[in-house]
Amino acid sequence: MTEHRDGAGGAGGDASTGAGRSARAAELASVLGTGALLFWLAFLTRDGRWPVSVLVALALLVGSAGVLADLVASRAGRRAEAGGAPTDGAEGTVTTIVVLGDEPVELQRHSVVLAQGAGPCVVVGTAEHADALADLGVTVVSEASQGEAIARAVAGIDTDAVLLVSGRATPVAASCRRAAARLDDDHPWAIGRTRPFNPDGFAPDSRGRVDAELRRRASACGLALWEPNATLVRTADLRRDPLPSDRPRGAWLRARQGEGGQGLVLDDDLALVAAPAGARTFWPESLAQQRGASADAAHAVRTSRGVPRLLALLLTARDSFAWSLIAWLAVLFTGTISGELPFRTVRGTVIALLAAVAVLRWAGLYRSVGQALRPARDLRSTVDRMPGSLAALPSVLAGRVLRGPRKVSVRPLLWAGLLSAAVLATALVDHPPDRQMTAPAVGAALLTLVLLWVVCIQVLVQRGWERTSFRLPLALPVTVAGRTGTTLDASPEGLAIELPPTHEPAIALPAHGDRVAVDVDLPSGGPTPIEGVVAWARRTPRRDLVGLSLELDATTRAIWAQQVLRAATDPATPTATPIGPVHAPGARRPAGSRALDVAGLAMTVVLSLVLLAVLGGAMLGLQAAVVRSGSMTPTIGQGSIVISESERVSDLRPGDVVTRPAEGRSEPVTHRLVSATRQGGDYLMQTQGDANASGETWTIPADTTLQRVRWVIPSLGDAVALLRSNLVVVLGAVLVLGLVVIAVRLPRRGGHGAASGRQPTPA
Repeated sequence: MTEHRDGAGGAGGDASTGAGRSARAAELASVLGTGALLFWLAFLTRDGRWPVSVLVALALLVGSAGVLADLVASRAGRRAEAGGAPTDGAEGTVTTIVVLGDEPVELQRHSVVLAQGAGPCVVVGTAEHADALADLGVTVVSEASQGEAIARAVAGIDTDAVLLVSGRATPVAASCRRAAARLDDDHPWAIGRTRPFNPDGFAPDSRGRVDAELRRRASACGLALWEPNATLVRTADLRRDPLPSDRPRGAWLRARQGEGGQGLVLDDDLALVAAPAGARTFWPESLAQQRGASADAAHAVRTSRGVPRLLALLLTARDSFAWSLIAWLAVLFTGTISGELPFRTVRGTVIALLAAVAVLRWAGLYRSVGQALRPARDLRSTVDRMPGSLAALPSVLAGRVLRGPRKVSVRPLLWAGLLSAAVLATALVDHPPDRQMTAPAVGAALLTLVLLWVVCIQVLVQRGWERTSFRLPLALPVTVAGRTGTTLDASPEGLAIELPPTHEPAIALPAHGDRVAVDVDLPSGGPTPIEGVVAWARRTPRRDLVGLSLELDATTRAIWAQQVLRAATDPATPTATPIGPVHAPGARRPAGSRALDVAGLAMTVVLSLVLLAVLGGAMLGLQAAVVRSGSMTPTIGQGSIVISESERVSDLRPGDVVTRPAEGRSEPVTHRLVSATRQGGDYLMQTQGDANASGETWTIPADTTLQRVRWVIPSLGDAVALLRSNLVVVLGAVLVLGLVVIAVRLPRRGGHGAASGRQPTPA
């Protein structure tokens, strides 16, 4: 448990250190390299391909937005924290407002209990939330809108400051109280940091931490942005001017800024946030968070001035980074379809320079904010945020947080990958019959095939990751049914236990559904009795494993919540290696979810066979093409796919169906050979379509080859043409992002089996 304790403000963030200077040098080098590419690109663009090159130029600029924001912020150099002097250990009072959403109920309860332990707590939610939290003794405020509910909650608060957190966050009480003491009329709010509560999230969030640090640095330069779970505001100001309900919360900060107020930028953690542990919660929350951050930055562009406006523009561009990938997809599609890239690469020099700029940009920015360079993790984090970046565009354009889809599937990326692979694969088939398969087309098809299988395997492996809450490694003595063992991991309402093996036949392993009493030896209070229900049990030659779903009363729930918090924050907490996924009996996924997995696997297999057949045929000298006219009806109907091979002209015989190469503006024609007559160094060819009343005569050098049709696949070409229509091509270009997102995510060691058993959730 070290990764989630890494701060974002390490030595790399200090430009005076060696690491800081090297990070700045890398950032500057990446900017200079980007400028050189932009200048060079104007001379390398092929005729008629300038629209794609313009997109590439925009992609280069958008890709540099984060580095430019960091350089501008460091250049401005004004630290807002200097405005609020330390208070020599003084502490203020803080009320936590927990704003509940669609988080798992067990996690909401856990967060509320911890917030209650940190001080006064109010919950903003719905009637359903009130029912779920009824036994916790917390006030749940419900109104027609979230803004009205927060305003009503604030009206009853008498503490110095308010911290708004989500149902996944836990306030760090000491830091919040110190920050509250520093708020005054000139500094009505403070921006702190958040830290991950658990290390086993569904996806790494290194890019999210970099973005958060960029927002902090921009805030220190006068740009007022709301940091989720880490913005502390004075209660008096919030009571006087409620949060807007139709604009991002950062608009409230900028309004106070317009009145002469300024925020404090603190180095303290104000909250711990539980990273989503399963796909079913990760994707909806990821999209929602990115919509909010993008809308806030876009609104700041409209309302800020000077350097803050420039920083807001750069942060908005960084939040919308996934759209720059459309430019690179346009390059891929253009190269696949036409056989050449839209610009010359000068023997790979341009590609090498692009790669060097990307590496320098990544290394410089991540080291500048104090993040360790972990290429695989950082790449996974970036591509996992691409769907949210795409979904945030409407919020960026509107400058306010727009409501997203009510349900987000956990496998749209598989379907996006299938569609994108199909669209790219058609480039191997839907081309002029006389044109050979190009290297870009073959390379794109092979890459797509590999990524598609990684996607499919990832989705299938994800079956063992369907968890509703996080778990933390924890090794404490425990007694279950008279047997002494050790805990392996803990979750808000679950526990995994390891028991030594027994050879006594009379001692049976607890069965699924059994109610058992557990005594956990907590470091803070000795043996604590807890009741639980067996969610799963497994006997091995070396040990017995039992997973419990805990049934906690008010007292034990508070004790257990503090123990889980201690396991997440105290390095001295004894830890153990968590077990891998264990499927609980009866916790079967819905039939619809299983059917989607089977359908995805079947489509992957079929598409893979088609791609392999086309590529294998190309290696054997065969190629496929779509017939676009009906001149060979009924032998070859319009929309059929013909598979042909190269033959020397001298080997062709009357009756063969051959393809006449394109000449000038004429299109290639596939007709039946009537005669072939040698005339010196040429052949006089006479061909005629089966449906035509007359034929055509043309010549061809005797030492060339022609494509002779060997097999015909009726009607399939119509489907290929549909996939290659402009609308579907654009859709496939966008959705291929999903393929990349899942393709780079590999199963991690230890799995994601829930200690409390899996609760199947409808897709």
